[in-house]
Amino acid sequence: LSALDQGLKHRILPYLERLRDRTDIPILYVTHDAAEMARLADHIVLMQAGRSVLSGPAEAILSDPAAVPYLGVRAAGTVISGQVMARDPTTGLAVMGFDGGQLILPELSQTKGRSIRIRIPAQDIVLAREKPKGLSALNVFEGTITQLHAGQGPGVMVQFKTGETLFLARVTQYSAQKMGLAVGQTIFAIVKATAFDPAGIGT
Repeated sequence: LSALDQGLKHRILPYLERLRDRTDIPILYVTHDAAEMARLADHIVLMQAGRSVLSGPAEAILSDPAAVPYLGVRAAGTVISGQVMARDPTTGLAVMGFDGGQLILPELSQTKGRSIRIRIPAQDIVLAREKPKGLSALNVFEGTITQLHAGQGPGVMVQFKTGETLFLARVTQYSAQKMGLAVGQTIFAIVKATAFDPAGIGT
């Protein structure tokens, strides 16, 4: 799909999803696009110089700080699997239930009860030490920090767990030090509902 524009990509990806789900034939899909990995892959093998450097379930690899040097900081993030639920009665927006809570989304084409997967880039998650109030953002999750990984640049990857779901957030080293972030600490994650592109939500 590398030579295709985004509109055509989003028309072809559902076909590949159906092919994956309706056949018993293993599919080997080669890509540099983390969004495509999140939508299509059950298992990811990261390669460098012809060798496997990391291998495992898509949710685990894309949220693993150790994968960031191979994926790049903008590709790292969280893959959440869950089900479409009834619309939020207060906002009228779509809701996805997952192991750890509920996620409010701007729109879903999938019907209630359908299984879906979404990806949240690490830079789209804001962290707080205390539960925030008075925000326009609709998604706030409480979690426990499981890993901190400082790279060569100014950023720190923060992996935290909500229920059984692993999240990955990217903050500056300054913010991590100022907040006193540490493994085992309780943290609150803030995600805007508008951070999600409905065309990028997979099944």
